[in-house]
Amino acid sequence: MRTSSGNVGIRHFLVLSVVIVATVLLMTTVCLAQVRWAAGGVPVSTAPGIDEQSPRIAPDGSGGAVMTWQREEGAGTGIYDLYAAGVNSAGTVTWGPIPIDNNPGIDESNPQIAPDGSGGAVMTWMREEVAGTGIYDLYAAGVNSAGTVTWGPSPIDSNPGIQEWNPQIAPDGFGGAVMTWQREEVAGTWIYDLYAAGVDSAGTVTWGPSPIDSNPGIQEWNPQIAPDGFGGTVMTWQREEGAGTWIFDLYAAGVNSSGTVTWGPIPIDNNPGIDEATPEIAPDGSGGAVMTWVREEGAGTGIFDLYAAGVNSAGTVTWDIPIDNNPGIDEWNPQIAPDGFGGVVMTWVREEGAGTGIFDLYAAGVNSAGTVTWEIPIDNNPGIQEWNPQIAPDGFGGVVMTWQREEVAGTWISDIYAAGVNSAGTVTWEIPIDSNPGIQDWNPQIAPDGFGGAVMTWQREEVAGTWISDIYAQKVSDYAQTWYLAEGSTFGGFETWVLIQNSGTVPANVTLVYQTDSGTVPGPTLTVDPGTRQTVEVAQTVQTYEVSTMVTADQPVIAERAMYYNNRLCAHDSIGVCAPAPVWFLAEGSTGTSEDGTFETWVLVQNPGVTPATVTLTYQTDSGTVPGPTQTIQPGSRESFEVSQTVQTFEVSTMVTADQPVIAERAMYWNPVTGVYRQAAHDSIGVTKASDTWFLAEGSTFGGFETWVLVQNPGIAPATVTLTYQTDTGAVPGPTRTIQPGSRESFEVSQTVETFEVSTLVTSDEPVIAERAMYWNTATVNRQAAHDSIGVSRPAVTWSLAEGSTGTNAEGTFETWVLVQNPGLAPATVTLTYQTDTGAVTGPTRTIQPGSRESFNVADTVETFQVSTLVTSDEPVIAERAMYWNTPSVNRQAAHDSIGFWSY
Repeated sequence: MRTSSGNVGIRHFLVLSVVIVATVLLMTTVCLAQVRWAAGGVPVSTAPGIDEQSPRIAPDGSGGAVMTWQREEGAGTGIYDLYAAGVNSAGTVTWGPIPIDNNPGIDESNPQIAPDGSGGAVMTWMREEVAGTGIYDLYAAGVNSAGTVTWGPSPIDSNPGIQEWNPQIAPDGFGGAVMTWQREEVAGTWIYDLYAAGVDSAGTVTWGPSPIDSNPGIQEWNPQIAPDGFGGTVMTWQREEGAGTWIFDLYAAGVNSSGTVTWGPIPIDNNPGIDEATPEIAPDGSGGAVMTWVREEGAGTGIFDLYAAGVNSAGTVTWDIPIDNNPGIDEWNPQIAPDGFGGVVMTWVREEGAGTGIFDLYAAGVNSAGTVTWEIPIDNNPGIQEWNPQIAPDGFGGVVMTWQREEVAGTWISDIYAAGVNSAGTVTWEIPIDSNPGIQDWNPQIAPDGFGGAVMTWQREEVAGTWISDIYAQKVSDYAQTWYLAEGSTFGGFETWVLIQNSGTVPANVTLVYQTDSGTVPGPTLTVDPGTRQTVEVAQTVQTYEVSTMVTADQPVIAERAMYYNNRLCAHDSIGVCAPAPVWFLAEGSTGTSEDGTFETWVLVQNPGVTPATVTLTYQTDSGTVPGPTQTIQPGSRESFEVSQTVQTFEVSTMVTADQPVIAERAMYWNPVTGVYRQAAHDSIGVTKASDTWFLAEGSTFGGFETWVLVQNPGIAPATVTLTYQTDTGAVPGPTRTIQPGSRESFEVSQTVETFEVSTLVTSDEPVIAERAMYWNTATVNRQAAHDSIGVSRPAVTWSLAEGSTGTNAEGTFETWVLVQNPGLAPATVTLTYQTDTGAVTGPTRTIQPGSRESFNVADTVETFQVSTLVTSDEPVIAERAMYWNTPSVNRQAAHDSIGFWSY
């Protein structure tokens, strides 16, 4: 912000009615999804100096998973045994790691896994025939939900001297499985045919091994398999066009529960001289399947496009379409998941520019008729590799994806990320899963948790540069049971309140833990009934200048924190975040002094983990980057950083980096030359990812309001940023500026438009961070009150707003407004339900016209000191809440604001 004074104020509540294009931007902030287990993941198997690799995962049907992987017999031997473990929905390793197949000196490798439908799994893998020969047979085993090996290891295909290779597996729906693999035609030729076999829940091979495709001298390669829903499967694979050409066509076949090939092999894609490769397959729910693969653009070019096709239960190809075909641009590494309605969602990597070899992550939805219903970028950071995507259905027509993202361009050191995409092709969240600077996190695998989320497993390097890996796991979901609130103080005139809302249908048992500068302090445990809200005063447990809060619950809840200073002279508030991260961006900040007063800015960093976190702050100002302090924050504690100790400037953003996942938040105070200390305040959580588009819905430059848009460029290239103001009378072009790398710029909205109602669209040719600060000026007091908010990422049909009060006592009165905006093209029927400490109260229902906004005064329905709000709508909308504190002598002496928690 800059330091211009506000205009003469009047009593006015800002009513914004602007049209915001219903475009989705990706911003990782609050809890669209959260990691469910320990920050950084749950260690499943960590044998020091022993390499563990090739993890695979299957759902257990109860929100957990069963994993299998290879573990090295001895350090540096390169000979592996097969292990497995089970992790429950709470992230506890309930059994294992246990050996599944460990024959000394014999290599076991390439495991695959399928659920058995009863909490256990069936595994298949390759076992070396004789030590050191490198010739493998195919084996399988069953493990129940308690971690008992119920059958096996059993040979599935073991022909002496003949290679059995590259197994794949699908559940048969009755506790058994169907496997497919490559079998060498003649020993030593490395020419393969395609085989399959079925095994029941007792481990009996019920049919096979049977040939699926065996053409003498012709390679059959890279099989993939999907269940048909009736105990059989659909398979797809690559078949060589001519012996020795290594140019492949794509084929498929159906096999019933008895092992009979009911149709096929049939060609899916066979263009002479054109290579088709890397097929993947998903069931269509009706006995058929959908396949995706890459097809060479031109013979011998080695540049591939993405295709897909559907085949029904009778083996008829019902559709065949291109998904992504940009001339000269390579598309590769497709993965596929069913959408539950006969269609699929696909993800793949697309080359950034022809010949660069740098890939971004994309996704698309295809319906049962073979129509591409949407296609979007998921992760596209210029110059940064994104690769190795994996995908799982969320049960609602969308998916959860995980992949590797390069930490620094050109290093090929990767972190694990995940994202959710709903059935409409909206990226609903994106979060880091495991990001340890300089440490390889790689080979992610994913399984649905059955509740809209997913469980992931991956390899994490033990020590940088060693390529010796351990096995970790993590769960993500859309419902929030853990919240982190970095800011808080109960000394020096501060009061801090934690607000907990239960919008569910069952009681939530909630526990608070306070994390101070001197360590962790247990907080209260309480039960929040369905449809109610509870308030916790932090000072009842701890009295300290620095206190963060961790809220955990056994049911989904929403947590928010409100703070007041000097008998509510000023206030600020923020919703919490649900996932710690190693990088945070905080766009707003000022430590400048003028003839009117001085700003103070504090960055609050919480370490909720079990390992000390070394944290470094970097300040990005209007004149460039300034190194900030580095400090080690102990586990379960919090530290405060006063920005003015390093920089004195009116424009300063902050980048927080850490070697362990942390939470970062920023609080600001305005101290006038004449008046009272900390007359106004505001606060915001940070974001973990920049974007090239931001929407800032609220704003006003009349009636005593001043509005500032703060834009931070955390990247390494200049960002050309354009602001467009959207008012009640139409769009007004705003300024365009180039923001240098590692710097920040402030835009005073009144320099372009003077209106009560203005929103801002920020677009940039490089990813940036945007935030909005607002100040309330009266006729006699400059910046009497303030509030601030991060941008809005997307509309949704359900919003929860934990804080709210309409209570009155001798000291004053709270007013609470819920602001609902309809950015879409259709009218939205919106219903508010107020959730108080005594139960739910039905609020108003209104129809909000497209491109407009309505304000709801909560006091029109309820008068109480504790009220949360649940907003539901038949069309996606945006909901925000503003609160003001009025004393008998001063109107709106203090204010705060927060976006809500949104879900599908």
